[in-house]
Amino acid sequence: MPLGVSRRLRLLLVAAALTIPAGGLAFAGLRHLYNASLIKPLLPGPGSFACFTGTFDKASVDIEDWSKQKRVPTGETRPDGSAASIITFDRARDVPATRFTLRLDYDDRTADYDWIYNFTLVGNVKGYGELHARGECPWYDKDTVDTGLGRMPAGTFKLGCGIDCDGGSMSVTRVTGTGALALDFSEYGLRMKLGCGGGGVFNVRPNARGQTFKLMPAPQSACRDFDRLE
Repeated sequence: MPLGVSRRLRLLLVAAALTIPAGGLAFAGLRHLYNASLIKPLLPGPGSFACFTGTFDKASVDIEDWSKQKRVPTGETRPDGSAASIITFDRARDVPATRFTLRLDYDDRTADYDWIYNFTLVGNVKGYGELHARGECPWYDKDTVDTGLGRMPAGTFKLGCGIDCDGGSMSVTRVTGTGALALDFSEYGLRMKLGCGGGGVFNVRPNARGQTFKLMPAPQSACRDFDRLE
């Protein structure tokens, strides 16, 4: 997996301090890189939404079919003496994914975050058709936040998006110096539905290579009919 943006910036800061004596010029360049990595300029404002899409010819995901589950013994014993087991799902690996389209809607709800963006993700996956998911992307417009347990990384460069009730998660990070976003599914996957109105529930997970999907800005018309999705 590529280095995260914040880590890459820290490494660049160290390299600049060691190799470039003209500190003013070095930090001016780093400030430019920092600003070019911020995700806020790509996000929609009040009453609006932003649309991003990407098409792929050599991309894939792993997919678990949640309608096909089975219990597998763990080899351990519960306190009551019964055999412990876990639920597993059939998993198809390296399923070709030809397109992902992401819609981000501004949400004016008051919360513990600076903003919340609602997402709709639609993907075209070979053998499954059109899969879609909806959830939220709580966001802080700062580098770190104080959680009471110390300062933690926040969302200056990326959005962390998820679905309540064990629906999984994903992240979208700005591709530095561009208007594009890089979409990454979490290791736990993201729950996506089949078609318009259901027909199956699937957990879309990264393939063994941890593939990232680059999404370019698209006209709002490419995402406008997403309101039809449940």
